[in-house]
Amino acid sequence: MKKVGILIILLGFSPFVFSQGITNVSPNAGNRGQTLPIIISGQNTNFTSQGSGTLVLTQGSFTISSGTVTFVNSNMLGAVVSIPNHAPLGLYNLFVAQGSTHSKANSFMVMQGTNTNNMSIVPAGSQPNKTLTNVVFNVPGAQFKNAQAAGISDVWLSIKGQVINTISNINIISATKFSADMVIPVNAKTGVWDVNIVDNNGDVFVKNAGFLISTNFSVGEWAIPLNEFRLFPNPAVDYIHVQFDHEVKEDISIRVVSLNGQIENVNYFVDYHDKMIRANVEDLPKGTYLMQLIYKGTVLSTKKWIRQ
Repeated sequence: MKKVGILIILLGFSPFVFSQGITNVSPNAGNRGQTLPIIISGQNTNFTSQGSGTLVLTQGSFTISSGTVTFVNSNMLGAVVSIPNHAPLGLYNLFVAQGSTHSKANSFMVMQGTNTNNMSIVPAGSQPNKTLTNVVFNVPGAQFKNAQAAGISDVWLSIKGQVINTISNINIISATKFSADMVIPVNAKTGVWDVNIVDNNGDVFVKNAGFLISTNFSVGEWAIPLNEFRLFPNPAVDYIHVQFDHEVKEDISIRVVSLNGQIENVNYFVDYHDKMIRANVEDLPKGTYLMQLIYKGTVLSTKKWIRQ
């Protein structure tokens, strides 16, 4: 969990000239590898609905460019930013050219980020073109009801440069839990989306591969998230176990992948009684591997482990 205290934006394509028009960027921070929608607002910015726009974040010689910049009104723009995994950490200047050119220094922060892999969402997915009510988000380690945070600033889903931010009616249930309504667009990309949460104190929570959008999605099948599992022992010598807290579905399978992308051939046994999968890894060379959990052909989650 990371805290963000400063937000600034830089517009105008000279790194030495900063305008005063931009007053706010929301959210003002993101994690490496994260895709997020941001809103840029200001006074007397004179943005226009005519033509395309450009948004760039800069830190020294490193730049992060957005995709499409969306006109909201003359003083507000929207954009989607994808932060590379190798982006330098720290504050970035923000430049926007849309109708006119504006900038704000040190307005956006790139962080290492906290992947909250034990976050859960129920239901953990949807078909496209659906409206979900009272989706429950459980975020261990959060403090949504403390005196400083006292709420949630933003919630969105992201996958490969796309975002879904049609999430509304947020209701804080406890310090670590809230509910919300979600509208899944008809053209939403199928696949497993990341879940992103920012509270009012600037703390950022990310659940990688936390929400499945599929035309074959069934709420009944996903009443309990299937992508939650534990690996033990880790490191492993001869056998490694994939342990679930819920019953194992018949279409669940696993795949072991080396760090160079090679799929390894391992034998495994599904123990429905003990809610686990037991894999024989004694023939694998020593090293680091990825364990992928697969359901009906879709990779739901990936965890790193070591063959000792």
